[in-house]
Amino acid sequence: MANTLPDVQLAASVWTEMYSTTGIPVGTPLILQNKITSLATVQIRATMPVTTTDGYSFAAGSTIYLSGSLSGVWLRCTTPGRIVVMVDDQGAA
Repeated sequence: MANTLPDVQLAASVWTEMYSTTGIPVGTPLILQNKITSLATVQIRATMPVTTTDGYSFAAGSTIYLSGSLSGVWLRCTTPGRIVVMVDDQGAA
């Protein structure tokens, strides 16, 4: 079962890195749920993204599972809102 942390508040049009924001060690498998009423963008990279058009689309109300070689997980949204961040204990095995 995944461990749920307090929701991460995202500001509009600002890239936010999930590991540094939550204190979760870099590379840990994550489960993210978009509680924002709009689309969010996800980029997997070590440094802050330069472009706002590249990355995975993350629809309102959807959940994504991230594992593998995660050097950083960056999220950006057009309207402010919250993201649920969970440590994926199943993906860590």
